[in-house]
Amino acid sequence: MTEKIKNILYLGKDEKFAHSLKRMMQLYRQDFRLHVNTSLNQLPQTLEGKLYDAILFDTQFLSDDGQALLHQIYRLAAKFPVIFIVDKNNETVGRQAMENGVFDYLIKVDGVLTALPFTVERALEHRPTSLQLSTVSQEDEKVEPETGFFEINEHGRIIFFDDNFEKMLGLSHRELYQSYIS
Repeated sequence: MTEKIKNILYLGKDEKFAHSLKRMMQLYRQDFRLHVNTSLNQLPQTLEGKLYDAILFDTQFLSDDGQALLHQIYRLAAKFPVIFIVDKNNETVGRQAMENGVFDYLIKVDGVLTALPFTVERALEHRPTSLQLSTVSQEDEKVEPETGFFEINEHGRIIFFDDNFEKMLGLSHRELYQSYIS
């Protein structure tokens, strides 16, 4: 079974970083397709009518008057997971972005390229879908994990267990007391 292609948009000025990011994404996941936009002039056409699964926004893309663009990105965060990539000295922009609905931010340091695919994958997993929002009942939310307790001696023989352990394994008392764990 093939995975559905995940279209990810990178908005940033750093073409070298974008090229490296594209290679890293393809190495990590074959179903990730990175689309790159390095021009503010092309931004409206890039966003218009295209559906992206996630957006990576490099804050170097901001000009001196970047507030309008920031608000446009914050509006997109309601539809898609948006991940900010910020410079080391600009971490406050990342924190402010998260307060405005952005999924996450990463600081552009050595190793950020290896963290980005994992962050994108996590963002895609946590993105709400209409199916998730409409079909979850309260009973489904109250799932308690099945846990059981047992004790073994130094030879691996079960010497004590609780009722949950017995139910989980579907074995009788006698079968469990005769069992060894190796």
